[in-house]
Parts: sequence; C-alpha cells; structure tokens
Amino acid sequence: MKRMRWYLCLLAFCIVSMVGCKQAEDGTVYTEDEVYIHSYECGYLYGYEIPKSYHIVIETGEQLEYAIQNYGICEISGKCKEMIEQHSIDDYTFVLRYDEVSSGGYYYHVDRVIIKPDSVLLKNDKKSHSARGDAQPQVMGGFFHMAAIPKEYLEGCDYSGMNAIFPGETESKE
Repeated sequence: MKRMRWYLCLLAFCIVSMVGCKQAEDGTVYTEDEVYIHSYECGYLYGYEIPKSYHIVIETGEQLEYAIQNYGICEISGKCKEMIEQHSIDDYTFVLRYDEVSSGGYYYHVDRVIIKPDSVLLKNDKKSHSARGDAQPQVMGGFFHMAAIPKEYLEGCDYSGMNAIFPGETESKE
C-alpha cells in the first residue's frame, strides 16, 4: 500500500511537471504554442545592414525604431510588421536573427525559444541542417527568424551569455 501511494505521488508529480512550458537543463523552453515565432527562408538580403548571425534584442520603442530605419526589418518581412502591430513593445521583447549562408543545401527553421538567466536563444528545429558535401555554391542565401516574447518571461535575464545586439547601442553585449 505504501509503495502504491509512492507511485501515485510520483505519477502526479510527473503530470504536474509536464503541464505548461518545458524546463530543460539549459533553460526554459517556449514553443510556437506559447510565444509568437516566425521563421522562413528569405534569401540573400542585399542592401540591408541587418547584423548577421547575432540575436537582435529589441526591448524599447527607440530600439524598434532604429531597427526599422537602419536594418529595414519591416521591409525584409511583412510578418515582422504584423508581429510589431499585434504585439506591443511595451509588453513584448522582440528577438530577431538573420543567418546568411551560401544557398546550397542549408535549411534553418526556428521552432522554439530557450530562456536562461544570461541569454535568450532562437533554436532551430530538428529538421534544420547545414550544407552537406564539399561543394559550396557562389550564390548567397539566408534565413530570417523572429519571436515576440512576453517581457515577464524575460525578467532577470541579463543577456550576458549570448551574442546580442541592441539596436542603436554602440556595443553588443556578449
């Protein structure tokens, strides 16, 4: 009987642990069900000054305006414009990333956000992969990823453990 109660308690604990966001040893994982995420192949962004392979963290209206004016984020993606219109910068932090690659055999798609005390990371899904083989085409391509994360999910995060750019600021926080 004691053993049965112990198993029931263990089962109840497991069920309670599985509800809501997932805890991973490397942080709290949020999926597209919990935060806004949009990720797609956008091609090479010729003529845009968007930082490559950095997480661009936008927390304020001033940073957002800088990213719109200087990186062209709303021109790059209509979905970015929709995200901004549907998620107030007062309530959400936007995290963007542009991965520039040669256009041969890459596939990158973000399907989750991992939040740690020192970083926020847009993570690729299991189908994502780099180019295979030795030949690299001379044509460039790219993938654009964005997320709108409720500010309360990021309380206490200091971004010190990531390659982050804060638009309009002179230094990245790494």
